[in-house]
Amino acid sequence: MNRVPRTQGPPCLDAQASGRGDAGAGDVERIVGSIGLKVFSHRKRMGLSLQQLGERSDVSAAAIHKIEQGGMVPTITTLLKIAGALGRPVSYFVEEDIGQDDLAVDAEGGRHAGDQVKV
Repeated sequence: MNRVPRTQGPPCLDAQASGRGDAGAGDVERIVGSIGLKVFSHRKRMGLSLQQLGERSDVSAAAIHKIEQGGMVPTITTLLKIAGALGRPVSYFVEEDIGQDDLAVDAEGGRHAGDQVKV
Protein backbone atom coordinates (compact mmCIF):
# COMPACT_ATOMS: atom_id res chain seq x y z
CA MET A 1 0.00 0.00 0.00
CA ASN A 2 1.44 3.35 -1.05
CA ARG A 3 1.21 6.24 1.35
CA VAL A 4 0.51 9.70 0.11
CA PRO A 5 2.36 12.38 2.08
CA ARG A 6 0.11 14.77 3.95
CA THR A 7 0.48 18.27 2.61
CA GLN A 8 -2.01 20.04 4.85
CA GLY A 9 -2.26 20.55 8.57
CA PRO A 10 -5.14 19.42 10.76
CA PRO A 11 -8.62 20.45 9.57
CA CYS A 12 -8.96 22.95 12.42
CA LEU A 13 -5.88 24.80 11.18
CA ASP A 14 -7.01 24.61 7.56
CA ALA A 15 -10.36 26.19 8.49
CA GLN A 16 -8.61 28.83 10.55
CA ALA A 17 -6.18 29.73 7.78
CA SER A 18 -8.85 29.93 5.11
CA GLY A 19 -11.23 32.00 7.20
CA ARG A 20 -13.90 29.29 7.10
CA GLY A 21 -13.63 28.69 10.84
CA ASP A 22 -16.15 29.93 13.35
CA ALA A 23 -15.66 32.77 15.81
CA GLY A 24 -13.54 30.40 17.94
CA ALA A 25 -10.59 30.66 15.54
CA GLY A 26 -9.71 34.11 16.88
CA ASP A 27 -9.91 32.75 20.39
CA VAL A 28 -7.43 30.03 19.51
CA GLU A 29 -4.98 32.57 18.11
CA ARG A 30 -5.34 34.74 21.20
CA ILE A 31 -4.80 31.82 23.56
CA VAL A 32 -1.82 30.46 21.62
CA GLY A 33 -0.37 33.96 21.38
CA SER A 34 -0.60 34.42 25.15
CA ILE A 35 1.40 31.29 26.01
CA GLY A 36 4.74 32.99 25.41
CA LEU A 37 3.74 36.04 27.43
CA LYS A 38 2.72 33.85 30.34
CA VAL A 39 5.97 31.86 30.20
CA PHE A 40 7.99 35.09 30.07
CA SER A 41 6.02 36.75 32.87
CA HIS A 42 6.18 33.80 35.23
CA ARG A 43 9.87 33.17 34.51
CA LYS A 44 10.68 36.81 35.31
CA ARG A 45 8.49 36.74 38.41
CA MET A 46 10.48 33.72 39.64
CA GLY A 47 13.75 35.50 38.86
CA LEU A 48 14.91 32.80 36.44
CA SER A 49 17.13 33.31 33.42
CA LEU A 50 16.41 31.51 30.17
CA GLN A 51 19.28 29.16 30.95
CA GLN A 52 17.97 28.39 34.44
CA LEU A 53 14.48 27.62 33.17
CA GLY A 54 16.04 25.52 30.42
CA GLU A 55 17.96 23.46 32.96
CA ARG A 56 14.89 23.03 35.18
CA SER A 57 12.61 22.06 32.30
CA ASP A 58 15.02 20.16 30.03
CA VAL A 59 14.01 22.52 27.20
CA SER A 60 16.69 24.54 25.43
CA ALA A 61 17.01 28.21 26.31
CA ALA A 62 16.74 29.00 22.59
CA ALA A 63 13.39 27.19 22.34
CA ILE A 64 12.08 28.96 25.44
CA HIS A 65 13.15 32.29 23.98
CA LYS A 66 11.34 31.52 20.71
CA ILE A 67 8.20 30.55 22.63
CA GLU A 68 8.34 33.74 24.69
CA GLN A 69 8.76 35.87 21.57
CA GLY A 70 5.88 34.15 19.77
CA GLY A 71 8.15 32.65 17.14
CA MET A 72 7.33 29.09 18.11
CA VAL A 73 4.29 27.33 19.51
CA PRO A 74 5.33 24.70 22.06
CA THR A 75 4.30 21.09 21.72
CA ILE A 76 2.23 19.71 24.57
CA THR A 77 5.32 17.85 25.80
CA THR A 78 7.39 21.04 25.86
CA LEU A 79 4.58 22.95 27.55
CA LEU A 80 4.28 20.21 30.20
CA LYS A 81 8.02 20.46 30.92
CA ILE A 82 7.96 24.26 31.16
CA ALA A 83 4.79 24.29 33.26
CA GLY A 84 6.32 21.78 35.67
CA ALA A 85 9.53 23.80 35.97
CA LEU A 86 7.52 26.94 36.71
CA GLY A 87 5.27 25.16 39.20
CA ARG A 88 2.10 25.87 37.23
CA PRO A 89 -0.52 23.60 35.68
CA VAL A 90 -0.65 23.51 31.88
CA SER A 91 -4.13 25.04 32.12
CA TYR A 92 -2.54 28.28 33.39
CA PHE A 93 -0.82 28.73 30.03
CA VAL A 94 -3.84 27.95 27.87
CA GLU A 95 -6.57 29.73 29.80
CA GLU A 96 -8.08 32.60 27.87
CA ASP A 97 -7.93 35.29 30.55
CA ILE A 98 -4.76 37.18 31.30
CA GLY A 99 -4.88 38.44 34.85
CA GLN A 100 -3.13 41.38 36.42
CA ASP A 101 -0.43 39.07 37.76
CA ASP A 102 0.58 38.33 34.16
CA LEU A 103 1.87 41.86 33.62
CA ALA A 104 5.64 41.90 33.53
CA VAL A 105 8.18 44.55 32.75
CA ASP A 106 11.90 44.02 33.02
CA ALA A 107 14.52 46.70 33.44
CA GLU A 108 15.07 46.82 29.68
CA GLY A 109 11.40 47.43 28.86
CA GLY A 110 10.34 43.80 28.54
CA ARG A 111 7.02 42.55 27.29
CA HIS A 112 3.64 43.61 28.62
CA ALA A 113 0.21 42.03 28.53
CA GLY A 114 -1.38 43.34 25.37
CA ASP A 115 1.85 43.41 23.33
CA GLN A 116 1.34 42.00 19.87
CA VAL A 117 2.63 38.44 19.61
CA LYS A 118 3.31 37.03 16.16
CA VAL A 119 1.69 33.61 15.84
